[in-house]
Amino acid sequence: MDKRKLKIVHFINPDEKFMKGVTSSFNKLENVENRYYYILPLKKKLNTYVKINGFINTVSQKKVLDLISNSDFCDVIILHSLYSMPHHLLKEIHHAIKVVWFAWGYDIYSNGYPAKPLVEISGMYKPITKKIIKKEIALLKKIRHLAKNIIYQNKYSYKQFKQAVYRIDYFSGVFPIEYAMLQKNSFFRAKQVYFNYPIPFLIFYSEIKDIKPFGDNILVGSSAVNKNNHLDVFEKIKDIEKKKIIVPLSYQGTKDYVKIICKEGKRLFGNRFIPLMHMLPFSEYAALIQNCGVAIFYLEQQAGAGNILTSLWMGFKVFLSKTSINYKYLRSEDLILFTIQDDLNSVAINNKLSEQDIYHNRKIIKNLYSYNAWKYKMEKTLNIIREDL
Repeated sequence: MDKRKLKIVHFINPDEKFMKGVTSSFNKLENVENRYYYILPLKKKLNTYVKINGFINTVSQKKVLDLISNSDFCDVIILHSLYSMPHHLLKEIHHAIKVVWFAWGYDIYSNGYPAKPLVEISGMYKPITKKIIKKEIALLKKIRHLAKNIIYQNKYSYKQFKQAVYRIDYFSGVFPIEYAMLQKNSFFRAKQVYFNYPIPFLIFYSEIKDIKPFGDNILVGSSAVNKNNHLDVFEKIKDIEKKKIIVPLSYQGTKDYVKIICKEGKRLFGNRFIPLMHMLPFSEYAALIQNCGVAIFYLEQQAGAGNILTSLWMGFKVFLSKTSINYKYLRSEDLILFTIQDDLNSVAINNKLSEQDIYHNRKIIKNLYSYNAWKYKMEKTLNIIREDL
């Protein structure tokens, strides 16, 4: 096996909350040289690249085309989401360069027109949320979920999208079970590798028993995306008294949807409704939610994994949809979870997890998502790539 230093180029979105952990983790790997690039949208003209935040280079599409068409540019390109590089450029990457796609979720389930979702999820929207979606439909078509900020194509087509997916040599989803789901697409040919983004709480809390469950309040959802079905959750917990309802709304979503959630939250829960409207460092976020004892995530697609795992680690009783990808995968790893459909009621909310159950969950999470686990997966992935070079 070739043990020379691998030259890896990462294409990323520099504003993403994951990237600080990504750069610090990758830079610790041995026999690897890392560089990080953000491709500017066409409307921002830039002929050369400059550094953002000291470690991310910004580069124009014209410049990146020159770079990726040269075999000497690097050994491996890692795409942090399929939208970190314009689709029409992906097929221009030199054939000698291996391409790795670390999917986030929206690049699998929420590809907007003219592309299509690579995995179709049924029952994504629950009854109350469906009514809201109908009112928002015109706006949603324009926004196309997260992709509005990171699709750069002028002449973007479904053919280009399929060509982009076909160019991928290696793939990892947030959960391993997503690989088999993508194999249903005839133009998906990548090998499976295993990767997960660093989880912030395992930096702050290194010992399995070093924190205890905190309070009685309820955390609802992971973001302002309507796929969290906030209003349907509100309907199920509207008769729960005294507890504060904490709802993260700073990430993704639309302004109109956030307004609807805030209006209904205030109507149902009054001053007990606490919307989180601004992104916070993890330490501040953890301090804010430490008085929760329950977390509810009414998502069907894979999403919010970091929030779910953080909630489990902190000792919350976590409720997920029993038909969701999140639930199916995390239960397969033997994590103790509860379902919204069968278990969500006042009795379950008022009964906390036992210390034994919390310890059980933390032990599994540490085995799966600690830095050592990340390093093992990443070194295994790089070894697979080295064998193919």
